[in-house]
Amino acid sequence: MKALLIALVAGAALFGGYHYLAGEREQARLQGYRAAEAVLKKEHAEALLMQAQSAEVERQRLERRATHIEANHLSKRTELEANINKLEDALDEAYTDHYRPTPAAQPQPVPECVFTVGWLRDYNAAFGGVQATAARAGQPDAEPWPTPGADAEYSNSQVSQRDLLRHAQRYGQWCQRNTHQLKSLIETVSTQGDQP
Repeated sequence: MKALLIALVAGAALFGGYHYLAGEREQARLQGYRAAEAVLKKEHAEALLMQAQSAEVERQRLERRATHIEANHLSKRTELEANINKLEDALDEAYTDHYRPTPAAQPQPVPECVFTVGWLRDYNAAFGGVQATAARAGQPDAEPWPTPGADAEYSNSQVSQRDLLRHAQRYGQWCQRNTHQLKSLIETVSTQGDQP
């Protein structure tokens, strides 16, 4: 019986030791799992931080680039406006309302050139924005443009040669501004990856 008792005590001790070791092993496993989880969370947080920093660097680069392109665009636009103003002044100074009917003749006033309302309507329509029934630009209270064949289309429009020259000049300015703006936009879009 003593042997049985010793066997039972030894078995209980072994069983207790086994459970103790199993608990220690479980604690070690949990501790290892938590440590690994903490390392993964730290690595993930560091990766997110690096991505955020990289995104911020890229955002700042794009902002600098946009500022550079905008400053360049505004500088060129200011230069273009100055050139346009010079051209306007030059046009005013160079415009002549005299001509020589023959090489040896004295200059004479240019004969009046009559542009009819119908011709002016068609001239404006040639630019693509005015229909025959639309009100005249800048004159919302004006009568609509006369339809082709109406008596009113044969009236003098009171538009002079100088007015048409000024219109052509303003249209040229508009084209130059649009061309410059389009070039700036193309430059911005096509060189997204380039440094400013």
